This record gives sequence, C-alpha cells and structure tokens, in this order.
Amino acid sequence: MLDARIPNAIAFQRCGETFDTVISVNPKEYEGDVKSLKVARDAAEDFTLAVFQHIQYLRTV
Repeated sequence: MLDARIPNAIAFQRCGETFDTVISVNPKEYEGDVKSLKVARDAAEDFTLAVFQHIQYLRTV
C-alpha cells in the first residue's frame, strides 16, 4: 500500500485540456488558480516518491 494519493484536483483537469502536466506547465501560463496548481504538483511529487519508496521496499523483501 502506498503512503500517498493523488487528489481529484481541478489543476489535473485543466492541465489535461492543454496536454500539459502539473509538473511541466509554466505557472505563469496556467489559466487556473496557482495555489491549486501547487497543491496538485506537490501531490504528484509525494505520490512519485511513495511509489519509488515502495519499489525499494519490495526489492529488499
């Protein structure tokens, strides 16, 4: 089980409309709320870290 989850944030939907990701989109060009983008970006980074930590755990078991 992972220690993080990806929330259903509007920033993910807005970025999907322009074929960007919350990581790759330039905050200056983002049409939505920058705070929402930061929350989504932080959640994506936390989820990625959790995936790699879980993989490392599985490799040591």
